[in-house]
Amino acid sequence: MRVSFLKKKQPTVVAPIEPAVPIAGAKYQVMPEKFYVTVVNRRFWSAPKVWTVVVVLIVALVGVTYWLLSSVNQQLPSPEPEAAPVELPTDTIPTILPTEEIVPLPPTSPIVAPSTLSVILPPTTDTDGDGLTEDEEALWGTDAGKPDTDGDGYPDRSEILTNHNPRGVGALQTASIFSTYVDPAGKFQILYPSTWTAAAEGGAVKFVAANGEGVAVLLQPNPTRATVQDWYANLAGTQASDVSVGRYGNNPGVLSPDGSTVYLSNAAQDTIIIVSLTTTGKAAVSYRSTHLFMVNTMTALATR
Repeated sequence: MRVSFLKKKQPTVVAPIEPAVPIAGAKYQVMPEKFYVTVVNRRFWSAPKVWTVVVVLIVALVGVTYWLLSSVNQQLPSPEPEAAPVELPTDTIPTILPTEEIVPLPPTSPIVAPSTLSVILPPTTDTDGDGLTEDEEALWGTDAGKPDTDGDGYPDRSEILTNHNPRGVGALQTASIFSTYVDPAGKFQILYPSTWTAAAEGGAVKFVAANGEGVAVLLQPNPTRATVQDWYANLAGTQASDVSVGRYGNNPGVLSPDGSTVYLSNAAQDTIIIVSLTTTGKAAVSYRSTHLFMVNTMTALATR
């Protein structure tokens, strides 16, 4: 049997309130109405408060957006500076090399010249890659296995085309290799390999090597005494400004698009001298450099 030491609390009984009963004959005093306190039930979210909160939120949103954009811009990598242009080393070949520009627009009219080349043909074997074929190495007496026979820093072909000796110091020695041809009409003279044959044929002078290739010289009348640039432009049906003029020895000249023919003017400008490389229908050429050398030795005589 459990004995509780806590005294149970008795419930409180509240007597019901009796409604007040007015006392007969009693007078009641009432407070004037002006002293009444009027309680107004006002809403907390009034219009000014709402607009204040809206403005604060807009300002906060703009601030957060600006902060985020600033953070992104700081994290973006800065553009790398542009690399400085690299200067390519200049060629050490003597500066008097003849110009070999290709005319931008090929002739549209047939040019009276012995060459039948229509494209730039490749050279025959060039073991040392100096620009001279094996046949030309044998002609000039240079080393076919060395691009610079005398070891002076200039390729053999460059020295030949600039009248320098590819086998030693000094000027090019041609007395034992080349002969001089003088035009019977007195229009020009030119050097040609002594081992080649020289003969007039069909109005042209042909210099022919043992393999059938060679160089042909043809004279074309120039009655208007036009410059070689204007003459070529008129024949090609183009503007003179579109025709590139180079220097070949002491003469201004125009190189054909196929690289096989050079057009020169004599001193009196009454004749155009056409110097062409002939290949007799071969797929490769052996004497392109020799052709250019002969062009450089051309002397246009001042006869009328």
